[in-house]
Amino acid sequence: DNISVNRTSTGAGATAAVGNYPIVASIVDPGNKLGNYTLVNPNGTLSVTAKGLVLTADNKEKFAGTANPTLTVSYAGFVNNEDFNVLTTKPTIVTTAVLNSLPGDYPITASAAVGSNYSISYVAGNLKVKPGAPTDISLAAVTLYENAAAGANAGTLSSTSPDASATFTYTLVAGAGDTD
Repeated sequence: DNISVNRTSTGAGATAAVGNYPIVASIVDPGNKLGNYTLVNPNGTLSVTAKGLVLTADNKEKFAGTANPTLTVSYAGFVNNEDFNVLTTKPTIVTTAVLNSLPGDYPITASAAVGSNYSISYVAGNLKVKPGAPTDISLAAVTLYENAAAGANAGTLSSTSPDASATFTYTLVAGAGDTD
């Protein structure tokens, strides 16, 4: 005769939501062999704790004088084929950079996400503001005489940029438009 103890719980360890679940024991004695014994078979508790979920702000870039790009995060730690849709509150993602921020690095931070089965932590990202493109390129005319020597100055190019320390290199290309 086999005597066995069965333990059951309303919480399945791999898929149960965060919380405590009773583990109930029952003894199976098909031949009543335990009639002369007093058995102590206490119930237990299955404790399911929150799983760690890391939200990392994605690094971004933009040019000075332009609107901030759409800020996003990457997730690491979802279980059971879950994704960001299980979050009851999506993260707030912000940066200190604004439209006219000077070139440099600005933090991107995420916060305020809520997921009932997850313990959420955050990793900051970076928004790199790059010097803007020149806002004006001009050619100052000079008089160029027929039969001028090779390498003679045919004009002077100058540029204006939001970045006062910017340097410019010009290259002449063949073509008929400003996109050549």
